[in-house]
Amino acid sequence: MIGWHALSLVAGVALIMAASAIYLRRVTVPRPPIGRFTSGDVAVMSVMLIVLPAAYVRLPAVAVTAVFGVVFLGAGQAMLAPLTGGRIAAITALGLAAAEIAAKLAGQDVIMLVVNDVFIAIVIIGVVNLWAQTGMTACQVAGIAAVLTVYDLTATWLTSLTQRFLAQVATAPFAPLLAVTGGRHPAGLGLGDCLVLSLWPLVLAKAYGRRAAWAGAVLGVLVMVLIELAFIYHWVSEYRIVPVLTILGPLIIIQYLVMRRWHGKERRTWQWREATVPIHNDTDDVGLLVAKALDVCASTQAGAAGTCLAVINGEIVASAPTPGAARRAARLCGSDAVPVIVRSPAAGQRVR
Repeated sequence: MIGWHALSLVAGVALIMAASAIYLRRVTVPRPPIGRFTSGDVAVMSVMLIVLPAAYVRLPAVAVTAVFGVVFLGAGQAMLAPLTGGRIAAITALGLAAAEIAAKLAGQDVIMLVVNDVFIAIVIIGVVNLWAQTGMTACQVAGIAAVLTVYDLTATWLTSLTQRFLAQVATAPFAPLLAVTGGRHPAGLGLGDCLVLSLWPLVLAKAYGRRAAWAGAVLGVLVMVLIELAFIYHWVSEYRIVPVLTILGPLIIIQYLVMRRWHGKERRTWQWREATVPIHNDTDDVGLLVAKALDVCASTQAGAAGTCLAVINGEIVASAPTPGAARRAARLCGSDAVPVIVRSPAAGQRVR
């Protein structure tokens, strides 16, 4: 992996990390009814990350492609829905999936590669923001990194698991791989590596602020550059798979311990939201708030509990049944700023 391949891959990862951070600041992901992350959730996630690849290599290639296709569709729709609305998001995700399958059937490997990279980027941005905004902490990510440090070394260098899995999915649609070249030996980065690289700056931003997030992002980019230099200067074979998380994991743990030492206990999600997007309403009257939203955006229906309200600088400028529709309504009302989407509370509930 030399020349433009290396530069393209590092640039692609950096762009995904930047887009994930922008999404974090500008988009509020609808919170699923799963509560908050606990140590038990982290343990289950770690076990799944270890067990699933071993299961995939025992499945037919078509079955593995189908599994990842469903995952891509769901994650892609979830990421796009707050921006475009649920219907447009679903159509867009289905369009990308259809384009990738059509490119495969037509033998257009380059087109399939490009579409898959776009899909991978959308999935990463959506998943890491879902994890970060639903309460995953820097401590929990450091714990996952510790598990993946050992697992990646075992699966990639001590056994042939990663190599067999890559051979199974490399030339198929919905490959869990951000790649800049195709074929049996693609130049790329695994989906799990990309998720950890993009997630770490987000949880640091939430836990310790912007400077910590920048430090986490720079750390990830430097690891990528180091790996590319290893290929360029032939420190490792061109076709050797490098266990990225075995290198990145210990650095994440060290950085977390340093940040914990300097800054103390990390912020909770609600504290981060108050610090970054303060919203102050001058009234607790839900009826008045809903009436104001209806005046601004008369074409939408609001008032019921759960209605999505577009809030800019403490003012409700639009309302709609879904987050994406509320954002579109705010733009149609002439608002240039990116709104924060909140749900209308039930009757009697205080607005915060």
